[in-house]
Amino acid sequence: MTKKPFVGQSAIANGLLDLVHIDVCGPLSIPAKRGFSYFITFTDDHSRYGYVYLMRYKSEAFGRFKEYRLEVENQTNRKIKALRSDRGGEYLSGEFIDYLKENGILSQWTPPGTPQLNGVAERRNRTLLDMVRSMMSLELPPSFWGYALETAAKLLNIAPSKSVPRTPYEIWHGKPASYKFIEYPKKIAGYYFYDPTEQKIFVSRNAVFLKKSFPSDNRRDEVLIEESSGEPHHDNMPLFEPTVHTDGVSVLRRSTRESRIPERYGFVGLTSQLDNDPKTYGEAMSDIDSDKWLEAIKSEMNSMGSNQVWTLVDPPKGARPVGCKWVYKHKLGADGEVTAFKARLVAKGYTQRPGVDFEETY
Repeated sequence: MTKKPFVGQSAIANGLLDLVHIDVCGPLSIPAKRGFSYFITFTDDHSRYGYVYLMRYKSEAFGRFKEYRLEVENQTNRKIKALRSDRGGEYLSGEFIDYLKENGILSQWTPPGTPQLNGVAERRNRTLLDMVRSMMSLELPPSFWGYALETAAKLLNIAPSKSVPRTPYEIWHGKPASYKFIEYPKKIAGYYFYDPTEQKIFVSRNAVFLKKSFPSDNRRDEVLIEESSGEPHHDNMPLFEPTVHTDGVSVLRRSTRESRIPERYGFVGLTSQLDNDPKTYGEAMSDIDSDKWLEAIKSEMNSMGSNQVWTLVDPPKGARPVGCKWVYKHKLGADGEVTAFKARLVAKGYTQRPGVDFEETY
């Protein structure tokens, strides 16, 4: 059966908590501090204001939703009217379904294989993971990704968004956000500090922060850690590249893909240098922007046809035709926003064998 295209974008909910998007991500390859391997996000459709909770197991999703509901309904004096999710088993338990019915919350489950219909939650999780990879320094243990995730969630809430006219924070709280300093952690009257010598974390409220400096150095390359999986549900998703064991010592392998980020761009430079391009046709068709990738493929085929790039002929007897593959690329504007989706059909010349498939090159 042919899939119907996803046209346009659904209308935004009229008020706070009229519709909440929920999505679970994990397990990530390296557990965070205290053994967290999953996280769950809740995103208000009207404001795009989001919450994130770390979890050890998927089965904790129901408990986290009850915790989220109590907090947001108490803070906003509004009720959650509808909850949108995919058909993950963590949302389909009888306990979860009965709870939603008892509290008058409508369930909106997306059909299988349609991540586009849960695009708000899918995009948030993907963006959060990209920000975590960018913020994590190789000088910190990879298990610190949980702290980076909580910081990334707060940054998304106070940053401008194309989806809403004001920042999510301003719509949610009814007042502009303060950008003097990103304060964390929540629920603690102080700040987390890491002592690399003792390898311990402690909390203190007595600290002086260097607010006017950014810890970047033009002499040092920022190493970005690539994502090895593009599946929409992020199951078994590696957070970092695999470790290499040398003489019994586990060390983090540096990515072979390096990018020097100009100091003047600061954090914006870190978050914009991301590689989210699909690696295969399957990944492109599973992406939330699959309709745009399909249009890019059609555009490339039409261009090749109009320019008469090839002529169809019967292959010579015994010849082994060279295969081809699609290469996908996001085109970014000056502000780091995606401006176009490009697809190119390239020949896999590396499959040819010297002396077998060709004799001379010119």
